[in-house]
Amino acid sequence: MCMCSTGRPIGFLRGKIGFTGERKDLTIRPRHQESAKLLILDGCVFRDDFPKCDGMFFYEKGNKIFMILVELKGGDIDHAFEQVKYTRETRSEYFSLKNQVMNNRAGRPIELAFVVSNHRIDRVRH
Repeated sequence: MCMCSTGRPIGFLRGKIGFTGERKDLTIRPRHQESAKLLILDGCVFRDDFPKCDGMFFYEKGNKIFMILVELKGGDIDHAFEQVKYTRETRSEYFSLKNQVMNNRAGRPIELAFVVSNHRIDRVRH
């Protein structure tokens, strides 16, 4: 189920849910007794010029819920990680979404983040 769309290609096809950006596609396919929702952040929830991720999946498996931030990036991997960090540590909208999840479910959500890119990383920074 897609929760928001502002012109970005978003799809739900044969049990898959996903979106496209920076010439990258990301889809997930929930299995039996799992569910997923996609929330578009960039251009929907976040409509400003501050750093932000492209989207977030809410993924439920059993009694666990995952909040998975996603940044689709063609290059500039350092900037992608900055966007993830800023979204997770600074954006009040993210905190609000997290609080809504915690108020509607027992326990805390499991927070994950992914950068999707075909850009090669030459070195790891600490």
